[in-house]
Amino acid sequence: MTRQQPARNSAWSATLPRAVALRRAAIVTLLATTTLNVSGAMAASGATETTDSPASPWHINGEIELQYEAERNFDLDSRENENEAVLEPELDLEIGYRPTPLFQGFARLELTREYGVGGEAENESARLKLAELYVSSQEIEVPGGGEISLYVGRRLFADERQWLYDEQLDGVTMIYDYNAWSFLLSATRQQEKDLLSNRQEDEADYYIARSRYQLDQRTLGAYLIKRHERDDNGARPLFVGIQSFGELWGSTDYWLELAHVRGDDGDSEIRGWGLDAGAIYHFDAPLSPSLIAGYAFGSGDANPGGVDRAFRQTGLQDNEQDLGGLVNFDYLGLVLDPGLSNLRVWTAGVGLQPHDHISAQLLWHRYRQDHASENLRDTNLDAAPNGTDPDLGYAIDLVLGAEVSKSIELEGVVGYFRPGGAFAESKDNALFLGLKIEYEF
Repeated sequence: MTRQQPARNSAWSATLPRAVALRRAAIVTLLATTTLNVSGAMAASGATETTDSPASPWHINGEIELQYEAERNFDLDSRENENEAVLEPELDLEIGYRPTPLFQGFARLELTREYGVGGEAENESARLKLAELYVSSQEIEVPGGGEISLYVGRRLFADERQWLYDEQLDGVTMIYDYNAWSFLLSATRQQEKDLLSNRQEDEADYYIARSRYQLDQRTLGAYLIKRHERDDNGARPLFVGIQSFGELWGSTDYWLELAHVRGDDGDSEIRGWGLDAGAIYHFDAPLSPSLIAGYAFGSGDANPGGVDRAFRQTGLQDNEQDLGGLVNFDYLGLVLDPGLSNLRVWTAGVGLQPHDHISAQLLWHRYRQDHASENLRDTNLDAAPNGTDPDLGYAIDLVLGAEVSKSIELEGVVGYFRPGGAFAESKDNALFLGLKIEYEF
């Protein structure tokens, strides 16, 4: 469904439609050029598949992924028998074109389909997603020092812990690097696209300004992110934050996220705070053991009806990190997988890496609302808290990863959630199982 575009007053907003039109023209040219050149090269050589050569400006590669996920009692009530399991194969194909060191064209397609293999899960139609499609001019030297890179099109935005974003966005991005400094400016739109059904839905516009400084093994950064939902009464939050991560000292890695959100959501003003901090200590011992500790906090609202003091994340986040292992996973909990709003999360864990290509981690999470509420933002659970007791419960997660070869990776995760007093009427445990195999070619 196409939403009516609200009136815009900012210069950034006025620029975005022109940027999207420019992006569309550029990507059509890229695809046409890609098709003609690849087809011509294959016809001339009589080849049935395209391979890279040192002199070729093209590269084509891909990945096949098979993922199985099973959920049990996500409504926390075993009497309802609300269980499901799905099997999802996915094919990713990447095409890159770089005729000169300063110019690049890139396209990535994702073909997926979900099959219900247990419980209430149903088969879904196949989806063909335009994951990325952009042209860029990179590392252009600037008089006086530094380099500028420009990107036009649909591009993946992902920060290291996916606390801010992990999403494909359409628009224009400029990155300026000068010595240890890096600056990013972008005007983008979040859109869902399915090429098979020809469906497209505009969700929100994002305007991002970010600066970073590299200090030895540590990264220090600050950012502004403006979200502009495209319906008339949509939220208009502004996120202001600082972040730091890297090596605290020789055996300890750390991360720190501190953010303030303000703006409006319909008729309500937003004023909230969020924090996510932790550390991983690596022992110099057999099996390479490590200790993991973390604390995450998103403010809640004690007085609904006035200023909304509840923190909320950008809407682009995934909250995934490897925590020193080989597998990126939902580090706030596999079952709950919450957005950080009106929530406190304590995390403790241990990790082992007996081989460079094998890792295992066992994590414990404790959950508590900042203020007791019947709402739990952005969670996988189907049950709602009672609004009188802030104790949500605890969880235990097991995460396994293995790199079988340069082309094959295996992942396995098991999550267990035990509800607390906030779910007094539905006290059954919830379980999650995930298995994935990836093959790159």
